[in-house]
Amino acid sequence: MNKLILIILIVGMAIMPFFSFAENETELYAKSGRVIEVDTEHDSVTFVDSVGFEWTFIGAEDWMVGDWCAVIFDTMGTDIIFDDVIVSIRYENW
Repeated sequence: MNKLILIILIVGMAIMPFFSFAENETELYAKSGRVIEVDTEHDSVTFVDSVGFEWTFIGAEDWMVGDWCAVIFDTMGTDIIFDDVIVSIRYENW
């Protein structure tokens, strides 16, 4: 019986690294922004949010200065906004 328990423990410890028990530490939030620059040479768009932070994303086609965008961000599990990542962008004009 002790050998069976020992084998189960060894097998369990061997496969444990392949499973993640950590909680998802990221959090999503939304912002709106107004496009302030479209760089077709580098295929990037820069927008400013309501606080005044500037953000840049790739994909300049169809964007124009003055367009509004709805953006979903991921906090990446930190309280610092400067490492947040853009997850999704949608055109917000009518």
